[in-house]
Order: sequence, then C-alpha cells, then structure tokens
Amino acid sequence: MRTEHTLSNGQTVWLETMTGVVTEISTREDHHVRQTPSEVETSVVSVGGRSGIAVTTKGGQIYTETVTTSEAWLQMDDGHDKHVSLGQFQLAMRKGHRITLVKGGRADAPSAGCMAVSNHNTKLWNFNLDFANQQRWDFDLGQKKVVLIWILSCGLLAALLYALTSRDPGSGGLIGFFVFGSIIGLMSQMVPVALFIRGPLKSLEGEIEQLAKSRVRDEIGKYQSSKMNGDGNSDATDAKLANQN
Repeated sequence: MRTEHTLSNGQTVWLETMTGVVTEISTREDHHVRQTPSEVETSVVSVGGRSGIAVTTKGGQIYTETVTTSEAWLQMDDGHDKHVSLGQFQLAMRKGHRITLVKGGRADAPSAGCMAVSNHNTKLWNFNLDFANQQRWDFDLGQKKVVLIWILSCGLLAALLYALTSRDPGSGGLIGFFVFGSIIGLMSQMVPVALFIRGPLKSLEGEIEQLAKSRVRDEIGKYQSSKMNGDGNSDATDAKLANQN
C-alpha cells in the first residue's frame, strides 16, 4: 500500500512496502567501462608586465566498474509469487526468510527503486537513498542558489583583490580575475554544499529512514496480528521454505 508523507521542508513524498517470504535469490554482476572527467587547471601568468590566466586541460582516466545487483522471488501472504529487484542492496537472506522492501520518491515521481530492506528473521536492516535513484528525490534545499552565490562571490573576491593589489588595475584585468575567481568557485562548489546543504540533506534522509522503519513495523504488526487470529498459513509457508535449505 502506498502512503504519502510531508517532510520538514514541506516536500511531499510517498512510500510503498512489499512483504513476502523468499523462495529464490540470484545476483548479477555488470561491468562498465568509465572515464573520469578531464581536469582543468588554471594559473596566473605575467608577460611583459601584464597578467593573464593560463588554462591547462588534462585527460581523464579510464577504469572498469563492477555493479552487483540482486533479485528475488517472494511468496506473498495471499499465495501468489512476485519477482522483485533488490538493486545493489547486499542484505543477508536465504530461502524461508520473511523480508520487507520499501520503495519511495517525490509525490510527482511515479516510480522509484528499492531504498530499504528489512529481514524479519535476522532483524537486519539496510537503508540507502542512493540506491533509490537520487533523481527520484531531488530535495528542494536551494542547492543551485547556494552554488551560484558561491561562484559569483569567488569571482568578485578575486576581482577585488586584484583591484587592491594592482598598481594600475584596468577593466581587462578586473574581468580576467573575476572569470578566474568564478572558475575557482565552480571547481570548489562542494564547499558550500558541505557547509550549507549536507546537514539539512542528512536530516531529511533521517526523516525518510524513520518513515520507512515505521512502515516496516506496521508490516510486522499486521503479520503478528494475523498469527494471533489463527491464520497459520504464513507460518507453514515459512517453515516449509526454511526446511528446503
């Protein structure tokens, strides 16, 4: 069942759970050839009493990345089988274990990958929004505005330092150092993200993890209630599958 929740930043997200008993597990490895981005180095040079900016570009490195993904077949409480993708989650489980998968995303995102898995038998829990595809969340924390202000501030600071230290600051030099400072700001944009964005981002991720855990507790509660009401079908299925190992 899908439920909607409002986070502290006013953003609405949805969560969906799926619970069943593991009947089959498989893993797959995909190998991808990647290349790191080219590096751009800038430096200030002086020729004939005039200052300028030298830009040097270095090619990226090529490497191989191995991505391991997991898939499983679950037997649902109503008896039908369902194939699920666990993505890159590496949570220990075996046949007969009862697990709950949690998916979620923004209210305007129709689908998303698995972001949490809970093993009811081992009590293990794994949560990671990266595996759920960050684009499905895209938290509204003003990241673009913060980075833009940082880049412009670096450019203005570089131009100001040039104006204060140069004996004969010309418009060409001011523009050049503004561009130079802006490039430095662009290359160091992770600094304002770490200072002003990372904290609120972690807070929102913590809110979503608590919501996911609450949904898992609801699933466990429903299962235990069904057992107390005399429904022994789930117990029989769990025991039968566990004995096959």
